[in-house]
Amino acid sequence: MEGVTPPPSPPLIEIEELALGYEHDGAHVAVLERLDLSIARGEFIAILGASGVGKSTLLRVLIGLAAPSAGVLRFDSRSDCAMALVFQDARLLPWRRVEANVALGLEKTKLSKEQRRVRAVEALRGVGLEGFGERFPHQLSGGQRQRVALARALAVRPDVLLMDEPFSALDTPTRQRLQDDLLMLWRETGKTILFVTHDIDEAVYLADRVIALGGKPGEVRASVTIDVARPRRRGDTRLRDIASLVESKLRSD
Repeated sequence: MEGVTPPPSPPLIEIEELALGYEHDGAHVAVLERLDLSIARGEFIAILGASGVGKSTLLRVLIGLAAPSAGVLRFDSRSDCAMALVFQDARLLPWRRVEANVALGLEKTKLSKEQRRVRAVEALRGVGLEGFGERFPHQLSGGQRQRVALARALAVRPDVLLMDEPFSALDTPTRQRLQDDLLMLWRETGKTILFVTHDIDEAVYLADRVIALGGKPGEVRASVTIDVARPRRRGDTRLRDIASLVESKLRSD
């Protein structure tokens, strides 16, 4: 009906009262507890917090590598919600050429060898490595290897891209260049991104929203919307103010 506002879209991912723990030397160790989080389709979320607070564990739960001990994990039924995970290190197979590394996640699909090759070439083009497919990992720089890891994730065409501190081991110029490349990919593809980092400046520069985890066991201590128009400028006073706010919330924890 004309003039009627359509109902809001349901979250792509909804997490309620999530908990995860493990047994160690006869004692129960809680990693995550009472974690609530709602993620919209196409949202870029940075997950921030100290080491050991459960940031990487949350990504592993989402992709199915770890099972929660309690709580609800709900996905939008209108989407397959396929996911891919990019690690801190590229984890490339040194005996395989770049193109074969990118196609690795496609080998158990129904795609033909030629279709897998085309997907790999497209993914490499998307991360700025067109023409690098015949090289071996040792012939690449650290930043290029991380681009290959990102291409490998993109080749499976996920709805959600999970990134576990993917730029933390890189030098500052390379890290900043890859941050901007990732933002360009995000704008072009509209994918939902969950980006784990311990770097507050990186989080507020990249994300729509920063989720600060704190405590032991880890839980959401703050959700801060980064209300600064894109494209953003590093050193913007508004970003610095938001970074200070997030830091104060983490420090108070």
